Amino acid sequence: MHRRRVRTGLTCGTLVLMTFVVICFTSVRNDIVEEAIAITKAPYQGILVKKKDFEPLYSVTGLISEYRDRYDFCEREMYLGEQYLGQSYNPTLEITFEPKGAPARSLRFDSIVKLAAAEPLQNEIKFVTRKKWFTPDQERDSDEICPVLLPDAMAQKLGINPDSVEQEECTVAINGRRFAVLGIFDSASYNNLYDLDGLTVLPFDLEAMANVGTLKSTAILAKDTDPRIPAEKIAICPARRNLQIQMQHGAVPRVSMAISMPKATYKEAKTEIDSYLERKAEAVFYGLGGVAFRGKRTRETSFAGMLDLLLPLTIAAFTVLNTMKGSVYERRDEIFVYNAVGIAPRYVFFMFLAEAAVYAVVGSLLGYLVSQGIGRILSELHLARGMSMSFTSITTIYASLAITAAVFLSTYFPACSAMQIATPTEESGWRLPEPQGDVLRFRLPFTFSSNDRIAILAFCERYLQDHGEGSAGRFFAAPPKMGISDQLDSLADGAYIPQISCTVWLKPFDLAVSQEMILTVPTDEETREFIAEITLTRLSGTRESWLRLNVGFVRLIRQHLLHWRAVSDEERREMFAEAKEIMETQFVA
Repeated sequence: MHRRRVRTGLTCGTLVLMTFVVICFTSVRNDIVEEAIAITKAPYQGILVKKKDFEPLYSVTGLISEYRDRYDFCEREMYLGEQYLGQSYNPTLEITFEPKGAPARSLRFDSIVKLAAAEPLQNEIKFVTRKKWFTPDQERDSDEICPVLLPDAMAQKLGINPDSVEQEECTVAINGRRFAVLGIFDSASYNNLYDLDGLTVLPFDLEAMANVGTLKSTAILAKDTDPRIPAEKIAICPARRNLQIQMQHGAVPRVSMAISMPKATYKEAKTEIDSYLERKAEAVFYGLGGVAFRGKRTRETSFAGMLDLLLPLTIAAFTVLNTMKGSVYERRDEIFVYNAVGIAPRYVFFMFLAEAAVYAVVGSLLGYLVSQGIGRILSELHLARGMSMSFTSITTIYASLAITAAVFLSTYFPACSAMQIATPTEESGWRLPEPQGDVLRFRLPFTFSSNDRIAILAFCERYLQDHGEGSAGRFFAAPPKMGISDQLDSLADGAYIPQISCTVWLKPFDLAVSQEMILTVPTDEETREFIAEITLTRLSGTRESWLRLNVGFVRLIRQHLLHWRAVSDEERREMFAEAKEIMETQFVA
């Protein structure tokens, strides 16, 4: 790329402009998406604040400060069971009634539901006695006797007479804490009491649940289909913070809240509900106009002008395609050289993909910076005329990815062409020649200078020693021997030919394939340069296994010799001195 600076600069400039155009054409709109699914008839107008699976509501300070002064803010708490030593227990509650002139009667029940004085569902509950509900004063914590509402079945078993309740002369004790019976409600009506979500206002029966889920806070979770405690086994108390009831195996979480808007007009209620839905950004149950809904109101990002992206993307793709095709045509001779020095065709393919990566990164990054800069300048000069010139949204990432994809796709075909040029035959890769008996001799396309042909021996010796004892490589090599070949170099006036030899065992070792490898550096007949020649002589193992395993072994040797080009001059001088010393010792011997 640095040799063709003009072409590289023009290509990068084109991609920068294309990225800028794509970002500008891709606008973002924050559209309000509304969903409203009618569920059932609404018992009240307002919002139901409730989490999934009876998950407790902990932080409600913001809702209280926002709605309590304007609407009826009604919290619901329930006495729920807990797990202890792997067993599930409902709350341990016992109610006792002492009628005049008769022995006391006691009865076990499973839960208490705490409802507010302004509870919007109170009108849906039928009473056996004259209807009485809690007052705001009775919600406040005090040492006075707390009122309680009992189901008709429980009152009958305790022997509580509705007339005595009407005369306000009936008191009971729940786990020792005295309560005044305010009224008796119809159990069937409470069992059929449904909130805005279409579910009953009954606590779950932990002892009857098959699968019990918990949170990290040890709170019990229950599905909508899990069994519930019937109204015959619950009592209703005012929403006091503390009823001062001592019990085992129980907790009193806040399970839901009702924001009731009985006096608000339809328009006012809808405005409040829409505002809450937009801030909540998830499904919420609410009642409006006598109908209960499951609704959601969110702002979702949508793309505008997606069709306009096709034109700049097409221009960018064809620009890179033309550049890469021209580069392949101009570099044919260079590609031939790559192949001559032993570079595999697939590496040539990835060289062009690396150039494409540079184009993609530079084009997308500078295009983004240009769009940001121009947008900031227009905004500072008040030339935007009300348009938003901020390109910091997620769409800029999508635009950059689109440009990157177009660059890589348009580079793929030129890179395939370069790979085909680098393939000398129909087969991609280098093949071993046919052996002569148990001897396999071939030359590799690596040439060396007079000094390098000595230094390359030390280079190979280090590589073979790394595959010696204690190594876990693809083969095992005995200690290599560096010396002089038995044959003289006829093309160099009978000079000695340096060589390195060792015994090699090939993996897998259970095939028992071993061979003697000799690497010499004679003079090439065609180039008159020193070239690497390898001779492999089979020592053990079958011939078929020997030939098959040598395909991978020779590939490793070729890859190692390729690394010679990356060795620095200082290292080459060091290895030359090392090999020269050994060679002189061997020569004298």
